[in-house]
Amino acid sequence: MRNFDIDKVKFDDRGLVPCIVQDYLTGRVLTLAYMNRESLAITLERGLTCFWSRSRKELWLKGETSGNYQHIVTLEADCDADAILVRVMKEGPACHLGNDSCFDTDLRCEFPENRPEFWDIYDKDKKRTGRTMKRNDWILKDGEYHLTVLGVVTRPDGKFLITKRRMDKSWAPGWWEVSGGGVMAGEESADAVRREVTEETGLDLSGAEISYLFTYSRENPGEGDNYFVDIYRVTVDFTEEDVHIREAEADGYEIADLETIKKYAAEGIFLHYDSIKKAFEL
Repeated sequence: MRNFDIDKVKFDDRGLVPCIVQDYLTGRVLTLAYMNRESLAITLERGLTCFWSRSRKELWLKGETSGNYQHIVTLEADCDADAILVRVMKEGPACHLGNDSCFDTDLRCEFPENRPEFWDIYDKDKKRTGRTMKRNDWILKDGEYHLTVLGVVTRPDGKFLITKRRMDKSWAPGWWEVSGGGVMAGEESADAVRREVTEETGLDLSGAEISYLFTYSRENPGEGDNYFVDIYRVTVDFTEEDVHIREAEADGYEIADLETIKKYAAEGIFLHYDSIKKAFEL
């Protein structure tokens, strides 16, 4: 038997301990099953996952019937010794439904605001280098860039949707701006502008005309923050009822004409205006 002391494992009042199975190569959780003392002993002896089936009330060597064996690479208990984690090299699906993981279901939700974001690193010719950087982790060398997008949202009547930055922003609080943000690793620029405008304004862009206009760049030697900015015009017919601004990003919005935008720019409170003013020329 392996150098693992079963006597230290705390089985519950049913004689069971939960076992999390994780793919050794990908880190993905494959299943949650239960072991009793006998199945854990078999697992340690054979190097294959063996569980106790609570429904059938019998031992269950994973793969014995299906051929989808799970070969154990590591096995460990948690800090309270009342749960087991095994990392495996698997043969075939982990789930009895034929799915790669038992957690391939529609009963799920996401919290995209908490997801770490990575950006591609580009060379001076705006070509991907194959390397990535974490969002706002300014590690770029001279001649390296990341890519962002700005979407100038306009209605057919010539008015524009602009948003007001939150006052708790560390940079340009209270200024007016157009929607935009970083292009995620592997994402295309046009997809990024659609995503950013949708996330920030709540507009339905299914019928929108999204046109690439131009690109500008900025170099900040020694600061690690060099970037390209792709500018798009997003033409879509909408009303105030269609706008649902994400509160985490903005304090409000305005459907403004060009003269109002020029007024804010003259007051020095319209972000990026000098760089993108051509985009307001309809």
